[in-house]
Amino acid sequence: MPFGVATAPWAFTKLMREVISHLRKLGARTSGYIDDVLLAEARRRRLQAFVLGTVHPLLASLGL
Repeated sequence: MPFGVATAPWAFTKLMREVISHLRKLGARTSGYIDDVLLAEARRRRLQAFVLGTVHPLLASLGL
């Protein structure tokens, strides 16, 4: 980090904002605050399928 660890929360939040935006474009109902992300879905199995098929691979490709 160019200015030490003081800017780490800002940088992480900025990165996660892009991830959440991408998930919303894919149809996910999401909310994020600093390092917490909430995914909402009416059906448990649909949420599980979305996480395993979309969210997990996306985060893995970003190295998160």
